[in-house]
Amino acid sequence: GGHTTMSREAQQQNREKHLLEMIRNRESGSRNVHSGKGLRRHICKKQARAFTLSEDRFFKTPSPATLENVGVAALDLELAEGRYLLAGGADGSISALDVLSHSYNSEGKEIVHNRLFYIERGIVHRAAVSNIQWFPVDSGTFASSSTDGELAVWDANELSPLWRLGGKEEIYSFAMSPIATSHSMLAVSYDSVVNLADIRIPDPQSSVQHFAGHKGDALVLAWSTISEWILLSGGADGQIRYWDIRRSGTLMCLDQYNTKAYNGTQVCSSSKPDLSHLQTKRLHPQKSWFLTKQYQHEVDSYMKSQKLHKKYAMSVVEANVTAHNAPIRLLQPSQDGLFLYSASDRLREFHKWDQTSGRNMLVKYSLPFEKSRSSNLRMAISQCGEEIFVPNGRNIFCLDASSGEKLYKLSGHFDTVSSCILNPTRSELYSAGWDGQILVWHANYPAMNGPEENEATVTQEHAVGKHNEDEWTSDEED
Repeated sequence: GGHTTMSREAQQQNREKHLLEMIRNRESGSRNVHSGKGLRRHICKKQARAFTLSEDRFFKTPSPATLENVGVAALDLELAEGRYLLAGGADGSISALDVLSHSYNSEGKEIVHNRLFYIERGIVHRAAVSNIQWFPVDSGTFASSSTDGELAVWDANELSPLWRLGGKEEIYSFAMSPIATSHSMLAVSYDSVVNLADIRIPDPQSSVQHFAGHKGDALVLAWSTISEWILLSGGADGQIRYWDIRRSGTLMCLDQYNTKAYNGTQVCSSSKPDLSHLQTKRLHPQKSWFLTKQYQHEVDSYMKSQKLHKKYAMSVVEANVTAHNAPIRLLQPSQDGLFLYSASDRLREFHKWDQTSGRNMLVKYSLPFEKSRSSNLRMAISQCGEEIFVPNGRNIFCLDASSGEKLYKLSGHFDTVSSCILNPTRSELYSAGWDGQILVWHANYPAMNGPEENEATVTQEHAVGKHNEDEWTSDEED
């Protein structure tokens, strides 16, 4: 056990040595060295592209009663210290874990992170926990919801509910603003209406405000990361709506076809369709086309273009724009508030949006379809914002946020991955799955032999992934 510990400490010291060397080189003005914020961005980017599975760190997840693993349906990390992890079980149980405090197993070769507390099934939730979140300004409070229609705000010290909303058929989603300082509103959806409740009011049935606009159930909620007044909702109708909680009505509705133009204040400035990325197709048949598949292909292409233009025109007339052609399952704004990532059911469509203009950035992400058990997925975004980590089946795909290119794949779970969270404090990634495991992925950069060798190794792994197409096929096919 002592040998393993010393080896781990030596690795950490070696990494710190290389980081200090890079900083000294920057200060001395050496060539090919990033300066200022560029160095931090360079390190963050290299770390995001070098995550590997930790083979000696484990979270204690089995149920104390049955000693069997229970699927983890939801995960959240408080970001004030980057230390306490909340896990919502598929059976309705809730547990908290400390990513710093640990013990060693009987052989002394593995680090085990024990639970801080465990809330059994039945105290509030009797079905799978669909969402869980720390109170943004107080790690002594958290909220959880389940598929049996129960929502509770908990005292993490007393392990008792402080505020409870029940009697609903199903709680689809809830969210609390991560930056709110002027209000303590909790947004919750259990039908097509988005409800806003103040958790300081004892009666949870007295909603402060209602936002109606979705033609189907509001399935996903998220708050803006730069404004405490802006709320986002994604519905079963494929729409993504922006709401300003200080006023009634929709602030903005995202359109996947970019048929509406918005100015910098997110107010519709023109209804003129933007069809610059699509040219009207015209048929000019040639003699050589007849009796060939080429002619049929041109006819099909022409008909599709006419249907598409008709659809664009109808969307402008009826103001019935959609962000996806299927129910929304993921909404995640970037930390800087510039972009929004959204995905439809089974990841059939994955879009990136410019939040200042409301435009679809038309990035094609290389993701296979999945058979997800989770109602709402949770992805992670790197600190520099250039990489995203998307759960897909039993794997996590690291994608280039700008181009959509798949960089590499993280494999370690034996069942569907429900959530993944990046810990910026420790440069670690945590993932939870329906196999009952919570895995730790650490950034292997700078590597033992220096940053140059590590960069070559990562590049080589990416190259292998690109040429081996079997690595990117969905392993959820039965």
